Amino acid sequence: MLLAEEDNERLDHVIFLEKNNGDVTGIFIRGMNPLLSPNRIFDLDDFNLLASYDGLIERKDNILFKVEHLCLFFSTEYNELLGAYLSNANDSTSLFILFLHD
Repeated sequence: MLLAEEDNERLDHVIFLEKNNGDVTGIFIRGMNPLLSPNRIFDLDDFNLLASYDGLIERKDNILFKVEHLCLFFSTEYNELLGAYLSNANDSTSLFILFLHD
């Protein structure tokens, strides 16, 4: 989770998921086409967030997700819809990601 340093406000349009091997997948949600990044924010700022904020604070939440369901659907208009459902057995936390447009 990223927080803006000046007001400790959470950036709700950016999420980083850390894999078991220590690699990350960053998701920047802006409009219909989200951006993905394999880099940590302080290693390489793929989303150009450091230009928009005076400072960022990284906070790790220790929530372990597992991929429960991953689907790719094709609509009649030849658009692909990709969805992933991540769940946590220990908490009542889940995350559903759906990319609506190709």
